Amino acid sequence: MGADYVTRMDSMGQATDTFAPLETGVDGGSPGAMDVPSGRSKIEEILVAVVVDGAMVLDSGNVFTLEVGKQAKGAPHEMIVAALQEQEVGTVAGLVITNKDPFDKEVDFEVVQGKQNYRAAFGGTDPGTPEMYLTAVFG
Repeated sequence: MGADYVTRMDSMGQATDTFAPLETGVDGGSPGAMDVPSGRSKIEEILVAVVVDGAMVLDSGNVFTLEVGKQAKGAPHEMIVAALQEQEVGTVAGLVITNKDPFDKEVDFEVVQGKQNYRAAFGGTDPGTPEMYLTAVFG
């Protein structure tokens, strides 16, 4: 039996250093917290991508943290999943488009059936409204 991949995302409009839930579907729907797929007992891998809008401010920098909570045994588990830095100003500064591979971490978090909550926070200078995308691989 293969793995189950479940994805959530959210715009991070909260203040810096404040956790907020990742509960939006990639289609913009509102499915809420992830359901642990039937018959699954652990999270084997976590993939995370972070994007920001183009209106960066001079010398902004951020560190993004993901919290795996509630249904994971030993929770909460917190991990740094991304860091960004911008040293120019304005919506047209640099005009550099880059493609970054997502954060990809093998984990071994045992879970129980029910809703699995994820929350995200960022520290540093406010980068606008970043978005975090999370895929949990259940095995």
